[in-house]
Amino acid sequence: MSMLKIGDVVKHQKTGNIGKIIDYGYQKISDSYYLTTLRVELFTYSSMTSTVEDLFEQWQVWQGDRHTRFSF
Repeated sequence: MSMLKIGDVVKHQKTGNIGKIIDYGYQKISDSYYLTTLRVELFTYSSMTSTVEDLFEQWQVWQGDRHTRFSF
């Protein structure tokens, strides 16, 4: 499986939002178990910047009309 990299353009599978990966994060499930998250700066038409974070598997690489889905 390929990792998504900072700078990749991605699309959220549920919301359809498109943006650029700016950082990685994590969600703590238990004392010894963490899930990887991605922090994404959304592409918008306004001058304000929106940043969202969700689990890694909720994002897919976006290449215009084509995209690649990553899953565990």
